[in-house]
Amino acid sequence: MNYLKKKFIFKIFALSLSIFFLLFLSFLNFSLNKNIDSKNFDTYTIKSGDSISKTLSQLKSLDLLNSTFRAKIILYLFDINPAFINGKYYIDEYETEYTMILKFLNGKIIQDTIIIYEGLTYKKIIDTLINSKLVKYSKNENYYKKIFPSRIKYLSPEGSCFPDTYKFSSGITLDSFLERCVKNM
Repeated sequence: MNYLKKKFIFKIFALSLSIFFLLFLSFLNFSLNKNIDSKNFDTYTIKSGDSISKTLSQLKSLDLLNSTFRAKIILYLFDINPAFINGKYYIDEYETEYTMILKFLNGKIIQDTIIIYEGLTYKKIIDTLINSKLVKYSKNENYYKKIFPSRIKYLSPEGSCFPDTYKFSSGITLDSFLERCVKNM
């Protein structure tokens, strides 16, 4: 009799565990199919230094995410130590929570472009970068007289930037952009 009682208790426990597991999977599956309300947003920017928790909280406050808990579970199923790649992301009209999270993990960012034409003066290049509002810069720094380190010693900054179409993620600093131009030269 005692054996039958233990067997019955084990079956009830196994059934309860199975039901709980199926409910948990349906909870996770909800985000695979739930479209986000992205009518008010066409892009979202993850800033450098933002943690996953902070980003998920911001997404929740903007109503782009239904549950931060479910999103964290999905993230940790992908990787033990997940990290979002900072940059600007396009939010599609038919985006789901799951595809948006995957986009942030894989770094499918929007890249901005600036064209540096041959023959532009160094001052004109810097003015173009500042006026584009795509790069961060400090108003206190004099970029016009600054020459970035290179193997070639420049007497003046003229001709130090390689003319090309430069693609970069939003939020790049003017220093980083100019260093990249000089290295390409």
